[in-house]
Amino acid sequence: MRSHEGGIEIDPPALARALEAGAPVQVLDVRAPQRLAAGQVGPVPPERFVNVPGSEILAMADLDGLGIDAKLPVAVVCGHGNDSLVIAKWLQARGYDATSLRGGISAWMRLTVPRHLDPPPGFDLLVQFDRVGKGALGYVLVSDGEALIIDPPRDWQPHVEAAESAGARVKCVADTHVHADYISGAPSLAAELGVPYHLHPADAVYPYDGTPGRLTFSSLADGKTLEVGRGLVTARHTPGHTEGSVTLVAPGVDGETGGVAFSGDFIFIDSVGRPDLAGKTQQWCGDLWRSLQWAKTSWPDDLVVCPGHYASEGERNSDRSVARAFGSIMQKNGSLLIDDEVTFREWVESTDCCRRAPRKRTCWRPAGTSAPWASEREALRGETSAGEAAPAATSLWADVKWQKRETAVYYMREDRRAYRDPEILPRLTRLSAERSEAVPKDGRAENVGRCAGAGAVRGTAPFFCPPRTLDSRLNTPPDLLTRRDYRPVRAL
Repeated sequence: MRSHEGGIEIDPPALARALEAGAPVQVLDVRAPQRLAAGQVGPVPPERFVNVPGSEILAMADLDGLGIDAKLPVAVVCGHGNDSLVIAKWLQARGYDATSLRGGISAWMRLTVPRHLDPPPGFDLLVQFDRVGKGALGYVLVSDGEALIIDPPRDWQPHVEAAESAGARVKCVADTHVHADYISGAPSLAAELGVPYHLHPADAVYPYDGTPGRLTFSSLADGKTLEVGRGLVTARHTPGHTEGSVTLVAPGVDGETGGVAFSGDFIFIDSVGRPDLAGKTQQWCGDLWRSLQWAKTSWPDDLVVCPGHYASEGERNSDRSVARAFGSIMQKNGSLLIDDEVTFREWVESTDCCRRAPRKRTCWRPAGTSAPWASEREALRGETSAGEAAPAATSLWADVKWQKRETAVYYMREDRRAYRDPEILPRLTRLSAERSEAVPKDGRAENVGRCAGAGAVRGTAPFFCPPRTLDSRLNTPPDLLTRRDYRPVRAL
């Protein structure tokens, strides 16, 4: 367990290797309990995970009640690796084998673990990048010195390094859809390397009124084929999770044996993508049903499905990769076993995904991982200060609406100069002032003034800050980046 100076700190990759190897490591999370929604270290058996705020630990006269075994190593975790370092040293002085997670949960949520899969015909290398903190997956395909990167996060450097280590240059980057649970790094990566960024055009518009986003991309329409070395990848439009969701299929021999489907948030190992992210559940549920029917009648049983997410450890293979033959998925994925649309719609409604956290897990969010945007907000917090540019990212749309007592603000981000639109900011200030006067004062407006994700209604992405907080908040990205979870703000 001990890795850095004096055995005090451990890097996220080293901790991940220890946990995945089954080492008897305890995790002591010293953040406040409400901070756990931003993500947790795992996989950790429940009996080895302890959450006690650091201030309470330092006040303890007797550590017997702490709940950790003095005979086993313990990794101490906080938000950014500062408080945990203090606690780790304090525990070491009392005889514990304690280390601090370097960079804290913020670094853990950015960690990607590469796993090699069998490449499809025509390709030399296929690497799956597992963001263990979020249950999110991205991919690198290499053939004859060229590489395609699929669904990269904003920390895309490991993907590029994997391509370079294989002697390949990145030829193009693609998103299977616009992501509602993490910041896509595909637009910035493509811009950095000067290569095409592929996205279905239906995902490049504001879903409520069709306003096009100011985003440079190459259309990834149904049937379009990307040539990577001697390999081919064909886009198949599979709407339902988003209007522009696509599955990228690398065909097998003779179009059958050995193919791979990069399904994004369309089909998972144990479930399917949620259809409610734009407040169009009925319409998108029908689209999802038709897409599923097409897949069930078109895909061969040995087509390997490489999804964009996983929800539990049970979806992993013995080598900890997350990929499975479609025939095997069809046998165990309950949502694919539904044989009529009415029952399917009832099943979707039973998850209650449109109103609050799901009662029945359908891969809306991986267990033990972060809520939408929470980890990205934690990662971005503190990275900017007044007058500085926000970290590079891109969003698809911008709009300011005033509806009765509701304000929904969606920001356009083209580059690092976020929140600097000279036309938007004065309107935001005015609407913020009106909002402060218009909302009721009966306690229902407790979330007013917080950024999206932090104080928003669950599952929505409003952004509202009173004028007095604009100076500080405008440099803190409120997670409105390349994502589709934009439903109207609920009335306060």
